[in-house]
Parts: sequence; C-alpha cells; structure tokens
Amino acid sequence: MEAAAARGPGGEAPAAGAWAPCAGRPPVVDASLDLGAPSCRAGGFACLALEATGGRSLLAGGVDGRVSLFDVGRGAARHAHCVAGASWYCADGGAFATCCAGGRARFWDAARLEPVVAWDLGGAPGRDCACAPAAAGPLAAAFAAACGDGSVRLCDPRSGSRADALAALHRGAARCVAWAPDGRLLATGGDDGAVRLWDPRRAAARAPVAALDRHDHGAPGGGGGGAAATAHGGAAVGCAFAPRGAALAAAGLDGRLRCWDAASGALRSEAFEPLALAARSPAALGLRFAGESALLAPSGRGFVAVDVASAEPLWAAPPAHRGRVRALAVRAATGQIFAADDRGGLVAWRPGPAAAA
Repeated sequence: MEAAAARGPGGEAPAAGAWAPCAGRPPVVDASLDLGAPSCRAGGFACLALEATGGRSLLAGGVDGRVSLFDVGRGAARHAHCVAGASWYCADGGAFATCCAGGRARFWDAARLEPVVAWDLGGAPGRDCACAPAAAGPLAAAFAAACGDGSVRLCDPRSGSRADALAALHRGAARCVAWAPDGRLLATGGDDGAVRLWDPRRAAARAPVAALDRHDHGAPGGGGGGAAATAHGGAAVGCAFAPRGAALAAAGLDGRLRCWDAASGALRSEAFEPLALAARSPAALGLRFAGESALLAPSGRGFVAVDVASAEPLWAAPPAHRGRVRALAVRAATGQIFAADDRGGLVAWRPGPAAAA
C-alpha cells in the first residue's frame, strides 16, 4: 500500500472515532508527519510512550541511552538522554519516568528534559517501567521498574524513596510490567514464562493475586512450586491491560499472543499465528490496545492487529520498516499509530481508506 500524500497546513486530521481497528482497514504511512528521527541511533529505539492528556508528546527511548521527545502535533523533535523503558507520570503531563539497562531509573521534568530524581536499581538492568495511573491514594505516584534480577522496584518520585517491596518475583529477569487502569493491581512477566498479578499494597505477603495459565484458566494465589501456572512456553516479554481493565494481554518468546480475563484469570483467546519476535531485545515488547476490542503487537518488521475476543488477525501493517519493530503507541483521538524499530526508524501511521462498497 502506498504512503499517503502529505497534507497541507489546512488539512484535516481524522475525526475522533472515525477509525476502529476492527474495521479491517490496515493503516498507511502518515507522510504528513515528519518525526525527523535521527539515523544515527546505535541499536535503534527500544520503547515508546505517548502522553495521554493531549496526545502531542511522544517519548522514544534509544538503545544508545538517549531519550527523544517529539511533538507529534508539529513533527519537531528535541533530543536528550535515553533508556529502555519510559512512562508518562499519570497526574502531570509535564513529567515522565524512565529506566535503563545500566541499572538506573530517573524521573524527569519534560519541559526542561532534566532529571529531577534518580534511583539506583541495585545494579540490576532495567527492562521495563510504568507509572501508576491512579490519581489519588498511596500508590498515586508509584513508579514500577522491572529488573534483570527478577524483581520489580517501586519508587516514589515525590519523596525520592525506593522500596524493594516486590523482590524475586520471577526466575531470571522480570521482562515487562503494567498497571491496571485503576492502579490497584500490577502485572509482571518474566524469563520463566510466568505472568502474574500483584497487589503492591500487600507486598509483604510475597504471593501473587493470580498466576495466569496458558492452558485454560488462572490460578488464584499461584506462583509457587514446580506446578506454578505459566502464561508462555518461553519468556513473557510484553504485557498490557485493556483501557477499562477487563482484559490483560501478554506476548512471549513462544511466538504466542494471549489474552485473559483480568478479573477471573480465565484465558479468553490465543493467537495461533505466531509473532516474529527477537529473543535478545533489551526492552519489553510494546503491546498496545486500540480500544477494548483490538490489540496491536509488533511482529518482525511490522505490526499486526488482532481481535481480543477471538485472537483472529484483523490486519497486518504494510512493510515500512528496515528493522524489527519493538514499540508502539496509539493516539486514540486521531487513530494515529507510532511504531519504532531497532534500526532507528520511527514511523507514523494514519487510518487507511475505507473499503469500497
């Protein structure tokens, strides 16, 4: 499919709600938005995070250790330092958090692109990170970092404190982390193939609320012993909650994309068309829900959309990347999708044209 023609200054953006992934229309390259991504990124990009309040600021973490901040409203870019995981601070679009493979985490002032607070992750490389979405309560400012020693470190940007409340959650590295939309539960995935749900407020119990099972159902209170439930036959490298928190999706190095009911732990769907994933990525795989009914996942040099209920493929994006896609971000108001790859490519996509009647 050909790239879209560039729009002029008066060109209209897609109207909110004008595009739905389930419509079966693959996106096309948005030639009107030149992100100006540098070609000198050693190892390419590892993660993306789009600020939710206005949807204009896009964080891109590079394998070379730099953070890029793009204004997707204008296409202009500013560059500073970077990381393997990035997340916008829920209560303030002017701040974000990052973690890096060098074992450091930082909380940043987005306007100045300067770190305000820094933490040492105990020498363990950071693999993924997420800020709690809740606007109030004891975990309102919590920042969770998945680490290479199997732990998830909880940090508080307000006080600068770091609490090792969730230690040794996985055998091997903890590879991905995601907060439920209400901020009450934390999902983690690791090298052991497990995807587990935790209540950080009960960290002292050291037991998960649920361990998700790839065979059929969740295992409440699971996570111990050789019979522990496993979500994937290989490392669990990406996880994400649906916008309303009803579903939790995860991807593994077994090439499978699975989705569970977040409340019961029951397996809802499994994509049998395997994903093409890189085994040695420094960061989590950037899964993204597009509404409640569709899930976007990187696969090889592109990305795919699948139906959450059936796991049937909806479409695959046309090839436009030279490297393997690692991260995705969705701008819900316009239907734009941003995809970053491991060769420094950062491509904006817009909704494709409606099929002829």
